[in-house]
Amino acid sequence: MTRKLGESKAVTTYLKGRYKKNYKKIIKTTFDEDVKLQNDIILDHDKDELNRMLKRIEASIELEKDTQTLYNQPFSIILVMITVMSSTGMAIISIFMNIFGKYLDSEDINSEDLLNSLQGFIP
Repeated sequence: MTRKLGESKAVTTYLKGRYKKNYKKIIKTTFDEDVKLQNDIILDHDKDELNRMLKRIEASIELEKDTQTLYNQPFSIILVMITVMSSTGMAIISIFMNIFGKYLDSEDINSEDLLNSLQGFIP
């Protein structure tokens, strides 16, 4: 009897379907139930099937390790964009203030004009 154990999803659905009757909750089990489940799986399958299941599940774990960084990349890209935009904004403000400072240096401003312009400012 051959079983379709080509993908890790097929392996987990097969194991859940076969052993869910004996073990009501396969994922959240105690240590003793895990040992019983392992013994039942080992006794019910031959060595070739166990090796195939193990290889499929290990390959799935390795694939998840490789692709896990893809989930974090959008956040990294957004943080980099925020950093670049804030740095650009600060550079533009600095350039504007530099040009405005040069303009003010070229103008002759009397102290009376300065005081008159500040009198209208009420905080």
